[in-house]
Amino acid sequence: QQTSIQTRIIPSSELQSELFSQASAIKMGPRCTFMWAQSQIVSDLHKHIFSLVSLCTSH
Repeated sequence: QQTSIQTRIIPSSELQSELFSQASAIKMGPRCTFMWAQSQIVSDLHKHIFSLVSLCTSH
């Protein structure tokens, strides 16, 4: 049993498409839990930056 933790920074403009691709990956891949957390606001970009933390457990 292995658990992998990945953290990725994703612009809010790409959030919806990224969620869709991750949802597709969940159906085909190992049992995964995806947790979204708003990490910070980048002032010069005026965008919310989201970090994607995926916990995947493969047996």
